[in-house]
Amino acid sequence: MELTIKIKDNPLKKQEIIFENNKNKALITKADSNDSAENIISALQLQSSKPKSIILIFGGASGNLDTSDTSITILHQILDDVLQYAADNDAIIIDGGTKSGIMEIVGQRASKIEQSKKPIIIGVAPAGLISLFNSTKQEDNYKNEGDNDGENDKVLLDPNHSHFVLVEGDKWGDETIKLFEIASSLSTNDIPIVALLAGGGRISKKEILFCINQNWPVIVIEKTGYLADEIASYKNQKQTFEKISLDANNIKKIISYSSLKLFPSDSNQIKSFEQFLLYALNYDPLLESV
Repeated sequence: MELTIKIKDNPLKKQEIIFENNKNKALITKADSNDSAENIISALQLQSSKPKSIILIFGGASGNLDTSDTSITILHQILDDVLQYAADNDAIIIDGGTKSGIMEIVGQRASKIEQSKKPIIIGVAPAGLISLFNSTKQEDNYKNEGDNDGENDKVLLDPNHSHFVLVEGDKWGDETIKLFEIASSLSTNDIPIVALLAGGGRISKKEILFCINQNWPVIVIEKTGYLADEIASYKNQKQTFEKISLDANNIKKIISYSSLKLFPSDSNQIKSFEQFLLYALNYDPLLESV
C-alpha cells in the first residue's frame, strides 16, 4: 500500500522521507519566513559541508519549458556536465525540487549517477503547493493533511533530490527569498555562485534579476523556450526593443548584464558545458592545483 507522510508543524525538525518508486531517501525540513538560513542548513545536516561552488538552476516547470526532442537533448547533455562537475568538485545544486519541468530533468539525470557519488541537490519549494502522495517516512506513515487526488494545484517532490526545504507559503515564488538566503549562507568564504536558466517565466525573471543584483554570473541555455529564448533573442539582436512588453526595463537590465552568457552562442571554441561553467565561475584549474 502506498502511504504518505505528514510534515509536522514543528519548525526546522528534520525528517527523512523514502520515495516509494525508487526507495531513494532524502532529508526534508519545513521552514517559515522567520527561520534563518543557518538553522535550515543545520536542520538538513549540511552545516559542516564545505562546497567549492553553488549552482542555482532556474526555469520552467512543465508549462514554461520547451520539451521538444532538440531541447531535451540539449538539457540532457548540459545537466550531465553540471552534475558531473558538482560531483567531482564539491558543488551544491539548488533548484525548485519538484517533479516537473527542469527540476524533474535534473533528478532524472542525477539518477544515472551512482548513489555514493551523487552531489548534494537541494530543492526549495512552497509548502502549500507540495503533495507528499507516493512518499513514505520511516517513522510516520499517515496521510498528509489536505492531500487528495483532486488537488491539481499541488505537485510531487522529485525523488532524486537529496534534500528539501518546504517554505511556508501557498504561491509559487513564496520560496524564492528563502532559496537565495540558503544559497548565500552556503557560500562561505566567498565561494562562487552561478545561475542557470532553462525556459522559465515570470518567477524565473525575478530570480535572474536577483542574481544580477548580487553580481552572480548567469548562463542562459538557448533553445529551451520561453524566457531563456526571449533573452537570447534580444541579446542576439533578433528582436528590437520596440517589441518588448511592458517589462522593458527589466529585460534591458537582463540582456545588458555583462556576466550573463548564452550557451551555446557565447561558447565559441569551448566544447563542453563544463568548460563553459568553469569560464562563468572564473575558475582556473591550474590555480586550484597550485
